[in-house]
Amino acid sequence: MKLSTVFLFATSAVAIPWGNWQKWNKPSTTCLTYEQALYIQERSRVFQLKANLTDARLAGEELFAAQEYKQYGHSINSLRGDALGTLVEPDGVTYVANVLSAPPLYRIDSLAMLHNCTHIMEHWDFYGVGGARNNHIPVRGFALTKVDLTRETQPVVWRQVEFNSMQWANNTGFTIEFPTTGPYAPQPE
Repeated sequence: MKLSTVFLFATSAVAIPWGNWQKWNKPSTTCLTYEQALYIQERSRVFQLKANLTDARLAGEELFAAQEYKQYGHSINSLRGDALGTLVEPDGVTYVANVLSAPPLYRIDSLAMLHNCTHIMEHWDFYGVGGARNNHIPVRGFALTKVDLTRETQPVVWRQVEFNSMQWANNTGFTIEFPTTGPYAPQPE
């Protein structure tokens, strides 16, 4: 798994058309290429890791800052106590600001990435959710990203993000207790 992650990023460094999304030579079709999918994945990684806040802000604004951007996620809604289906982020500007105000992640391992003409699916492990004390504890999840190549800026239309919400909750300070009754309660010895 580690070797494939290293290989993916070693090959992507050569294949990705680095630069502003607006300056890309878009194909004559509206179908997402492998190189474009890798580029979006890598810029998203720069944004999420926040190793350099200026670079993170630029990456976030390049991909997500559209007023029409939406983010969905039952995992986040369940942690917030919101109804499933509630928008997690109502627009891209709010999303970028919220991500940039959170603690940086330590590492992101990409376990798999698939794409078709309009979507990217990434399966990942985030290390460091909740701060540096959790740099060794992964939160596993995935993001389904809808992309519109006809846009001149901010190609990401929406994201559905789901993850191991119990681990995320634990890492961010929730108190997690076993129920005292019901089928999941500890049985007397």
